[in-house]
Amino acid sequence: MPNWKTLPFIALACLTSLTSTSLAETQFLALSDVHYGVRALSGKWGHGHETSLTLWQNAQTKAKDLITREQPAFTIYLGDMPAHGELEPTRKQEFTTVLGGLANIAGASQRLYFLPGNNDTNAGDYCQFTDQSDQTPFASASSGTWPALNAQDTLIDQSAVSIGYYSAYPLGPTDTSLRLITLNTVMFNARYGRGFHWNPCQPYMTDTDIQKAAEAQITWLDNQLSDAKANSERVLIAMHVPPGLDGFGGSPMWDPDLKIIGPAGQTLSVENRFTTLMAEFFAQITGVLTAHTHLDDMRRMWTCSGDVAGLAIGIPGITTDHGNNPAMKLFTMNAAHDMTEATTFYASEVTGHNWADANRYDFTETYCPTKGACGGKSLSQIIASWPSSQNAALAARMEAVLKTKRGTVSGRYYAKAMDARPQCDTGQ
Repeated sequence: MPNWKTLPFIALACLTSLTSTSLAETQFLALSDVHYGVRALSGKWGHGHETSLTLWQNAQTKAKDLITREQPAFTIYLGDMPAHGELEPTRKQEFTTVLGGLANIAGASQRLYFLPGNNDTNAGDYCQFTDQSDQTPFASASSGTWPALNAQDTLIDQSAVSIGYYSAYPLGPTDTSLRLITLNTVMFNARYGRGFHWNPCQPYMTDTDIQKAAEAQITWLDNQLSDAKANSERVLIAMHVPPGLDGFGGSPMWDPDLKIIGPAGQTLSVENRFTTLMAEFFAQITGVLTAHTHLDDMRRMWTCSGDVAGLAIGIPGITTDHGNNPAMKLFTMNAAHDMTEATTFYASEVTGHNWADANRYDFTETYCPTKGACGGKSLSQIIASWPSSQNAALAARMEAVLKTKRGTVSGRYYAKAMDARPQCDTGQ
């Protein structure tokens, strides 16, 4: 199994063995967590304030500007469209506005991929992606072929789109060097299929139903990764709810009591099985993208055996309700599809709530241990270059940008959440 010290050698092996048609750097854009509220007030940012129409429109303008200037190969949206706790019919109105905005970002030619967050269901928060009437939030879209705009011909497996996950070739139907795997990790949260006491899911899912759904998705992921390996493809994985701890409250993001049957017939927590797969296919996986926290976080993933399972990079929210500035990320990949840069672009009250060109910072600038150039290392390699004795210093770097330059964060469980480790008690 890999460890952080083997990362440079694994990356080199991938570079020399890759049979890619992509001979130059490529970029992609990532956004998440709009949480548009029809009653949200323009210019009101911070805790408890959802995204206003003005903020969402300005974010669309920034995204379109980046697409025009940087020419990313594709855009991905990592879920959560409506305001928190919204009920029908307002909820569907907010779906329409956000889906319309995403279609505006995509325009006539930009490939745009959507995956669901915990608020993205007609039935209520944390419910099934497809409701009792056999409809998804896509029914609220005024146009577009969801979940992949301008990209239906790139889909590899869309058999579970109604459940919230699928795979695609995001560089185009003829470039099979990079596979995008989108997951619905909402179903791994303890609230999935149940919702909240004041708005329970209908139908209310049983433990058996949830276990079967989780096991089916993990099996599908295993098959996708195996197929990618057999075809010498690199893999980009995207999800909404990340593994590990909630940095604010300290509780597990994924339900530790959600158990599935492993390949050898053993009973495992879903997080245990997931991180084991990440380690097994480490050489194929270029990165993992997560959302949900609304913050600019990152997580080193580990297995129960102590092996590194990869690096998960958070996509900050457009909403500001966790005390953050609204932001989006532009990623750069080299010819082997290793991620070599992630630039965060943000709006700030300091610049009049505008997305000024100067409002940006780079992953390499933030995390390079010497605060200098890291010599073309991948993002994973940069994090791997930090010795364990410097964990506190690494966490401090992350806490400095968590709120996307809207003040620093300290305390809570953010430093501990930087390492995503499954609960590994006997029998799990």
